[in-house]
Amino acid sequence: MGISRLFKKKDEPKVQDSGEVSFDDLEKFSELREKAYLNLFGSDFKASHEFEIKTPHIYVYIFPPRKEGRPFYTLVSGGMSDFPMRLPIGVDRSYARREIILYCDPPDDDLINLVRFFAHYPFTNATWLGPGHSVPNGILSRPLFENSTLTGTYFMETILESDRHLGETLVFQGDPVQFLWAVPITKAEMNLKVKKGADALMDLFEQHKHPLVLDKQRTSYI
Repeated sequence: MGISRLFKKKDEPKVQDSGEVSFDDLEKFSELREKAYLNLFGSDFKASHEFEIKTPHIYVYIFPPRKEGRPFYTLVSGGMSDFPMRLPIGVDRSYARREIILYCDPPDDDLINLVRFFAHYPFTNATWLGPGHSVPNGILSRPLFENSTLTGTYFMETILESDRHLGETLVFQGDPVQFLWAVPITKAEMNLKVKKGADALMDLFEQHKHPLVLDKQRTSYI
């Protein structure tokens, strides 16, 4: 997978204060976050560790299908919410801490790397990710996967009701933690979103009954 860094360093925007956090606080919060994940997705999981020294340190949790309404794999980042994203002045503080979630068939390294990449993305680029944001795969919008027309990623609140309320039980330094669903899209779909807005893309998804579970080989809706 050829995910690229997209933005050159720009003048720093005015951002909200991120505060400070101790190692002990991070360790306790990490335990609470994992407990919340187990409550949501079950105790059977694997975790993909990264070996590079980065801040934050990102795990990718891999939860297999369950009989009770989850007949698919769930990939979730763990660590993105350790630190608040750099929200511009005026953006509600409730958007500061997120974790990436993705629903898929048995995952490969491409999908695991995609989740980890975007969990690091706000901190690598001194920015933030929220619902309605979209990121092309590099300047040339290269395919995210082999033999795929999906060349970018759109972010939205998850449509799975059971996963929409994480922030009611998981809070760090006063900030609720919510999932941000990563939805790979085609170049034509990305262009529609950029030109006509997120609502136009959501209408397109609804028209085509966009599935919860990622299909890496799906054709464009346009």
